[in-house]
Amino acid sequence: MNSKFAIHCMQRDLSNFALVKSRNFDGFLVTGQNSGTQWIKFMLSLAIAKQHDVPPPKYFNNPASNDIIGNPKHKPKHEGLPRIASSHSIPCYAVDSILLRSFMKFPPYAVVLRDIREVLVSHYAKHGSDYLRKKDADFATYLRSNPMKKRFRNDVWWYMHFQNRWGKLASKFPDQVRIFHYADLRNDPEGGLRGIAEHFGLELSDEAIAYAMENSTKEAMENYRDPSVKFRIVREDDDSNAPVYSDSDKAFLADTLKENLRFPLGYSY
Repeated sequence: MNSKFAIHCMQRDLSNFALVKSRNFDGFLVTGQNSGTQWIKFMLSLAIAKQHDVPPPKYFNNPASNDIIGNPKHKPKHEGLPRIASSHSIPCYAVDSILLRSFMKFPPYAVVLRDIREVLVSHYAKHGSDYLRKKDADFATYLRSNPMKKRFRNDVWWYMHFQNRWGKLASKFPDQVRIFHYADLRNDPEGGLRGIAEHFGLELSDEAIAYAMENSTKEAMENYRDPSVKFRIVREDDDSNAPVYSDSDKAFLADTLKENLRFPLGYSY
């Protein structure tokens, strides 16, 4: 493993206690950045709203999106609903501790991963114009970021760290940590939604599932977009801003993943 990356991970895994502090939940939806977070969160929120006869979130792209599933610090808007949190958190070493778990209870985690090659393209398509303007960083520069410096919002080092830590937890606690793949959710959103609900112990009727499916397509979600928010979370499949890997980019990424990614979790890099 790259020594700088190892130091980067150790420093964060010794100090980030967010998941230790946030345990009083019925389920924890953990997603990698740029891995369908808003869509999956909204889809599950719709199903819970229908099941419990409460209004769904008015918008998916402003604070109203947290009405049913939100950041662990958000207070629930509705009483009596299952408490589900959403986060991009990477678990610290303490979450692995058998000693700590002997007197602390942790919730079930549904962890959504995306192919790192795809997610880096998605991230740069979303933020690349800012990186070029403010940091003079094209895609090749972004791809070859320094693991010891926080130059970009997220980079290959963050995604490998995220996948390594959750992969290790899933191997140690398979009943508590279940891995889902973004591509599978896109191909079969109903099956993915049912799988996440089952993992959290949620009883969702066929009617609730159907309601979520009907209202969480890209077209339907336009009806839940806050028009005052200009930034678009749901992006078009055909994105002209998406970068393309050069041969040297592909070789660099393949070597970096081979050296540092300990848990491929179904991906063939």
